[in-house]
Amino acid sequence: MTTADKISFLRSHGWTVGDRDPRLNTDHAGAFMAVEPFDEGQLPTRDGANGPWCVVGDDLPALVDEAYAFLTELMA
Repeated sequence: MTTADKISFLRSHGWTVGDRDPRLNTDHAGAFMAVEPFDEGQLPTRDGANGPWCVVGDDLPALVDEAYAFLTELMA
């Protein structure tokens, strides 16, 4: 499965994938993110411990792989 396929899969399940929202995982650096569906009232978050599951960083394909693995494991 390609990165584009994984992004489509994540988005079809309500995930946001792409440019970073600086209100998510403020303790971590990165230009991109993958985050599960969330309520705006949960923001800002310092890390995944106090908000939605979210991964941030500069390597979008790696973030997508991690998020895809997380979601498909939950669905198994």
